[in-house]
Amino acid sequence: MTEMTCVSADARITPGCAGIWSEEQVGAWLRIVDFVHGNSQAKMALQSGHAGRKGSTKLAWNGIDMPLDTGTGR
Repeated sequence: MTEMTCVSADARITPGCAGIWSEEQVGAWLRIVDFVHGNSQAKMALQSGHAGRKGSTKLAWNGIDMPLDTGTGR
């Protein structure tokens, strides 16, 4: 099971959160799943999520739960 994986850049809690809104990210997740399936009997699941009102805050070590200085941190 993955961690919460956000469906858009604006849906992240911080710029460091995992995502699956771009083709590049989909490809990266596919490589992980292919590796796991190629080397084990394990099943994979992705927990999709949306940060809601908590979206667009700084990384914990830059000011936990503090709003980004500008934009969405893309």
